[in-house]
Amino acid sequence: MIRQQKGLPSLLLVLVVCSMAHADQLLENCTSSEVQSSGQIEGLLAKSIKDKREDCIKALLSNSDFNNRGVMQLSLGRLPNSDQRFVLEVALATTEAWIEPLKNGEEIASFRVMTERYVELFKLNNIHTSNEQLLSEIGRTNLLKLVRGSQSGDNSQPSVEHVQHASKTEHASAPPTRLPAPKKTPAPQPTTSMAKEEPASSTLRRIIVVLIVAGCGLLWWFLKRCP
Repeated sequence: MIRQQKGLPSLLLVLVVCSMAHADQLLENCTSSEVQSSGQIEGLLAKSIKDKREDCIKALLSNSDFNNRGVMQLSLGRLPNSDQRFVLEVALATTEAWIEPLKNGEEIASFRVMTERYVELFKLNNIHTSNEQLLSEIGRTNLLKLVRGSQSGDNSQPSVEHVQHASKTEHASAPPTRLPAPKKTPAPQPTTSMAKEEPASSTLRRIIVVLIVAGCGLLWWFLKRCP
């Protein structure tokens, strides 16, 4: 009984070491630049998804051999949507997968074809994007938020296409802006001084008339008194 208890820790240690060696072997196979068959790549991808090994998926996405990358992408298209979204999330966080080659013309053509396929894969998962957005780090960051929202079942974050459509609808439904009516210039009103001048001039005329009549009366009376 005591011997069995002593041998139990050793057995557990062996199991741990074996599992770690298996994990390292999986990463090594995913990182390998040797051209692998479709079945091998598909098996590595399925195993990486099952074990949630993001490091292995990143190794497949950024594999130095573009043939292996292309086979991995075709295998990804045959997976369930939940597994596709998991790999797409890892892909958006893998900067090395989006660095376009500069010299090899065949690799450049393969890279561009794969970028187009990724656009289609995102559309199949209700994430609308474009080549330019995938090749932009800021664009990938925004898409990563959308993918995580779709995985958690959160539909509150709209896709890029929905945001653009909502913006257009808002502009179309907004009422036209009305310019304020020009203010009418009020007609000039007679000032107080003008109103006062009119009665003053008429009064002056009356006084003059009265003085003339009085003067005539006095002159007639004076002439009448004189012999």
